[in-house]
Amino acid sequence: MRKSIILLLILLTACTVEPAIEYPYEFPFQSPISLEYRASLMMVGDAILHQNYFSHGENEDGTYDFRPSLRYIAPIVKNYDLAFYNQETVFGGKELGYSGYPNFNSPADFGEQMIEMGFNMVSLANNHTMDKGVRGALNSYDFWKEQPVITAGSWGSQEERDQFRIHEINGITFAFLAYTYESNTRSIPDDQKYLIDIYDENLVRKDMARYRDEVDFIIVSLHFVQEYNHIPHPIHVQMATFIAEQGADIIIGHHPHVIQPIDFIEDTLVIYSLGNFVSSQIGEPRLVELIASVDMVKIVTSEKTYYRLENVKADLLYNYYTPDFKEFTLYPMSQVPLSIMPDRDAKYQAYAKIITRLQPDKITLGGFFDE
Repeated sequence: MRKSIILLLILLTACTVEPAIEYPYEFPFQSPISLEYRASLMMVGDAILHQNYFSHGENEDGTYDFRPSLRYIAPIVKNYDLAFYNQETVFGGKELGYSGYPNFNSPADFGEQMIEMGFNMVSLANNHTMDKGVRGALNSYDFWKEQPVITAGSWGSQEERDQFRIHEINGITFAFLAYTYESNTRSIPDDQKYLIDIYDENLVRKDMARYRDEVDFIIVSLHFVQEYNHIPHPIHVQMATFIAEQGADIIIGHHPHVIQPIDFIEDTLVIYSLGNFVSSQIGEPRLVELIASVDMVKIVTSEKTYYRLENVKADLLYNYYTPDFKEFTLYPMSQVPLSIMPDRDAKYQAYAKIITRLQPDKITLGGFFDE
């Protein structure tokens, strides 16, 4: 009995012993957990399908194959989450007659092959959108709305124009808007203004206000005013500044048909002109083109969400064709055969200075074709 009592006392004593671990009143500081989301955007310029270009791609059966001219560009497009270009000429349909300058109508085969390459963001707002009138613009829009791409700048109805569109990729949300300074034709019916988004500060302000607090990034395609100058016109700077002030994060500029510098307005990336992408324009400055890319980054912590743009890269392309408008080939300019351009390296350096003139420390040259 005595042994039992002693054993019971030992057990009770063991149960009341203080635990060896002491818990402090306050835990040591731990940095906020953060999650990083990232999406890459690649951009090239104007697809202007002059008759010399699309005729060169015609097959015997009446279809068109533009892949040979794009063969050096195709491998890199799918390295990027988003790939942008400006479709300068409409796909109005064969029934309206394919045509070149000044009133363009292009084979939709080109658009299908650009999508096949990986392009998935297309601006439809430019001065040639109405070249084939209302029917051409609507036919072109009908083509694009059936494709697995994001478009902006031209619509099939006011309801479609007013639809609230938030896109998402890799956990990043964004809006895509597109405007042109004007249309070459003034015959846009008053009740069909949705056919083309003409730049107007009130319209831009209204559009930006709809999206500014709803998405992580706003991307704006802007078809500018003045052509054939490597220096942005003051009105271009004014337009870009206004759009940046409304909350745009990236402004993609085109229409000058030659390359212009990349700049920042506060935190807004502005590419004033990518130049052409495909065309048969004449003169070397119109054949030297810009390809650019940037990473959109979102960092979410328990305290705050941060947004920034990183890895701004740029490089040059060269749109080659023979004097009789044959053998169209879009080369990385650094890889143009010396038999075509004997002073290639010197010219590359000269044109590269145009790109970096405003922001030499924020732009990395190259890095597209050696990945």
